[in-house]
Amino acid sequence: MGTIKLGADRVFIGMDALDGLNMMANKRVAIIESGSINAKLGYRKQVVDKLASIGATCIVYDDVEPEPCFETINEGKRVVDDFQPDWIIGFGGGSALDAAKAIWVFYENDIASFADLLANGGIRTLRSKARLACIPTSSGTGSEVTKAAIIKDNATHRKYPIADMQWRLIPDCAILFPPFTYSMPASLTAACGMDAMTHAIEAYTSIRANNFSDAMACGAFRLIAGNLKVAFSHPQDACARQNMLEGSCMAGIAFTNSSLGIAHAISHAIGGYTGLAHGLVNAIILPYVIEYNSQSEETQNRYIQLASMIGESNLGEYVGIMNDDLCIPRCICEALGDGNILHEKLDAIVENALADVNLKGNAVSANGNQMRELIIRACDGE
Repeated sequence: MGTIKLGADRVFIGMDALDGLNMMANKRVAIIESGSINAKLGYRKQVVDKLASIGATCIVYDDVEPEPCFETINEGKRVVDDFQPDWIIGFGGGSALDAAKAIWVFYENDIASFADLLANGGIRTLRSKARLACIPTSSGTGSEVTKAAIIKDNATHRKYPIADMQWRLIPDCAILFPPFTYSMPASLTAACGMDAMTHAIEAYTSIRANNFSDAMACGAFRLIAGNLKVAFSHPQDACARQNMLEGSCMAGIAFTNSSLGIAHAISHAIGGYTGLAHGLVNAIILPYVIEYNSQSEETQNRYIQLASMIGESNLGEYVGIMNDDLCIPRCICEALGDGNILHEKLDAIVENALADVNLKGNAVSANGNQMRELIIRACDGE
């Protein structure tokens, strides 16, 4: 029996989306952010003032770093334990949203590490103490509607999914407020947008794809393809920004109901050792992955179908041109400025990519030699 869940219980979209916070009236709210950028831009004040106007009491934990680690999650859990909130809000880019999810899991299940979670038999309970809302300030991860969070283990350099196959980790509420994305730098708009495009493409070509995920993936792909370059060049274009938020959200719904693939397996492995932004790595390796997966006639046909939706004939070439237009490097070594660490850690990167759960959804399998060759090509641009 298949199961489908198309996003958060409520998704508020548009210029009045902050009214979605009204469901938190007179509640205790913990806001999870990545650094002080929301405060500097005045975004935090808008949310805090809105909560105060409806009688909510809130605190902010903003010590989440890019690519959050388990130590950060445990520290956030201690802050949340002290406050005992009724709601937790992830407010920011993908790192803040994923951290909020993980902190929520640790808080609800009274654990202090990933090992504790495994020993606990996974996620045993959610919503016994608090509910979860997400407010993305970037258009990329779709984490506001997905059933997993990706957290880094600094000791092993691996990224681990905290996931719930019963769909409980999908937030109760997603708030898509376009003005919170206007200040995204062009480079971030590009990387996040291509991350969302990768989500749509991998969801559509996943071996677990279905009619529901296909509909969301195709809709997301068209929105992203039609609006990303506008948002990149004209950051305050309200229509393009809203369409990118919606496309990112739909791509998140798509892969939550199918799966991702080898691009994400490699991206997680490379990001674990280099610290390069996840979306940037996805963008760079996507053309190489499309070429690799085109060994499968069925997958190649799916690529052709996607390309035809936007008047193109070759999806790999289209993605490469899109990357050029968005000033995204052609290879990982170019993005790093020095590829030594990639070649020094190549064995570990290959091992982590092969162990990544996303590889299971890829239509074309990869052994150690094939994975190594694919990673080297994406790293060196050959």
